[in-house]
Amino acid sequence: MGIGIGSFSYRKAELNFARELEIPIYYNNFNIGTRRVDFLVQETITVELKALVKLEDVHLAQGLNYLVAYKLDKGLLLNFGAKSLEIKRLRHPLNKMPGTIPSHLSNKF
Repeated sequence: MGIGIGSFSYRKAELNFARELEIPIYYNNFNIGTRRVDFLVQETITVELKALVKLEDVHLAQGLNYLVAYKLDKGLLLNFGAKSLEIKRLRHPLNKMPGTIPSHLSNKF
């Protein structure tokens, strides 16, 4: 271990996640189709990956729209295409609905 590292304990994080999970999209409680999320972590957090020179407002809006469509509260937007990694935390304040991932999808974790 390096200098100063001995005081930290390391452990492997055990997180449930799904990659490219197809999630139904609802509008006024009607299923209007599906969309694949890049990653869904712990059934509550979307992670969208980008490889762009720069994130623009349209990408943030897209991430927020996904939260509304998926009925989730939190998300991350990660951009690997810029000179340094860009990370945007997304949270939709009007969408705090626990347990909105349908049970037939939750068995994929």
